[in-house]
Parts: sequence; structure tokens; C-alpha cells
Amino acid sequence: VYNSDGNLHGNQTRYYPSYKEETCKDDGNHEPHMISSGLLVSSKEDCCESNFFWAYEVCMNDGNPIGPTDLYFADFMSGKCLQDCH
Repeated sequence: VYNSDGNLHGNQTRYYPSYKEETCKDDGNHEPHMISSGLLVSSKEDCCESNFFWAYEVCMNDGNPIGPTDLYFADFMSGKCLQDCH
């Protein structure tokens, strides 16, 4: 059961998706419909996985792009392996 602020009784933190910023927040400023829609979850990981699965790392980094990893990836357009670097 939720309080009117979207927290569970006992004041547990609840995360909600901030689509504009591509991250999940726990500041209590969620839209009221998010409570009934089931969009409030207990962890940032669950929120990011459910709402930003295509940009999970960005979501976990508060919407900021992740820097280069120096890992290699397949570039199917060129038919080559490329390195993720500066």
C-alpha cells in the first residue's frame, strides 16, 4: 500500500522513470499516475532495466553518456571489428 507521495508505508524509497532525462529518480517528484501504473519500484536497477533496457548504463549513470570502454564490437555495415575509444 502506497502513501500519497508514492512511497510504501514505512517511507521506503521508490524509483520512477524520468523519460526526458533517460534515468530513474527517487526524489518523490513522479507523476501521480505512476503509482497506479506500477511504475514505482524499489531499486534503480529494476527501474532502469524495465524502462531503459536499451540504455541501461546511461540510466544508471543518471542519464549521462558512458565514456569509451576500449572494447571491440562488430560493425556490420563495414564488416569490421571496431574499438570503442576516443
